Formats: sequence, structure tokens, C-alpha cells
Amino acid sequence: MADNKSCGDVEKATKVLAKAGSEFDVLTYAAEAKTKETQDTRNKDSEKLMAKMDFSETIKGLKTIQREARKATAALKELEDETDKPLLTIELESLDSVPKVLYKGKEIKDKTAVDFYWTTKTDKPGEVRYILKHYERDKHGVPTHVVIGDGGLT
Repeated sequence: MADNKSCGDVEKATKVLAKAGSEFDVLTYAAEAKTKETQDTRNKDSEKLMAKMDFSETIKGLKTIQREARKATAALKELEDETDKPLLTIELESLDSVPKVLYKGKEIKDKTAVDFYWTTKTDKPGEVRYILKHYERDKHGVPTHVVIGDGGLT
């Protein structure tokens, strides 16, 4: 019986140890799972923080691109406006009036002379010469004599 008892005790001890081992394994697994969950949470928080940083940098970059695109669009529109305007427009209401002169879309004020010469040829392009003389004032109001044109007329 002693042998049976010792066998029973060994089996009982083995079951207790197995159960204890299982409980130990379960506790270890639970602790590892909790640790992993904490690390995952930290990693997710880090990813969220990193994503916010990357996203804000992207927004800054996009805003910069948008600003530059607006500047380029404005410059292009200005260039198109310049090219759409006639080079020279001279309007004369009567023989006694001062001509209204627009050069590249801008009115010329304080004119002293407006000379315009144009001829045509039958088989070749015509010839155009113009001289616009006027005064422009600087920021202090001091007038400066300005001559616009290709020469040819004096």
C-alpha cells in the first residue's frame, strides 16, 4: 500500500504541480499580454503622434505650394493682360484736343509730343515709327522727361 500511496501521492503531487504550473503559465501569459497591450498602446500613441507631426508638415507643404501657385497664377494673368492689350492707342476727339494715348494699356499723362508714322507697301509689311514724349513724376513730385519709341522721328 505504501507503494500505492506513494504512487498516489506522486500522482497527486504531479497534478498539483501541473495545475500550479498551468496557473503559473496562465499568470505569465496574462502578464505578458498586459505588457504587450501596454506596449501596443504606447506604440499606437507614438504612431498617432508621429502621424500628426507628418500630417502637419504635409499641410504646411501644401499651403506653401498653394501660395506659390497663386503667385504664379497672378503673374501669368498679368502677363496675359499685357499681351492682350494693344501696343499703342491714340484717340483724338477733335483737331484742337490733346490726344489720349495708351501705351501697353497704360495712359500716358503730361505729354509734350506724340509722333506716329505709318506707311503700307503692296507686297511687303508696312513701316511703323512712333515717339511719345512726356513727363513722369517720381515719389517726390520731381518731373523727369521720358521718351518712348523706336526713333526715326524727331
